[in-house]
Amino acid sequence: MAHATAGIVKSIKNPIHLDRTPLNRYVAPPQLGEHSRQLLTELLGFDDAEAGALLQDGPQGEDPAHR
Repeated sequence: MAHATAGIVKSIKNPIHLDRTPLNRYVAPPQLGEHSRQLLTELLGFDDAEAGALLQDGPQGEDPAHR
């Protein structure tokens, strides 16, 4: 499957097969920080300004490959 930065990556299919609920959507794993704003606002309750400040400061972690 295609990944935004890694190109084509190999993946495995879901080992669970359900007749009435087929899994027909396969997506690449998210990039580092891709869902950070959504998690901060929707799950943790920060407002958009607070989430923006946190994301600008970088508390969500960093990619070890870029240290």
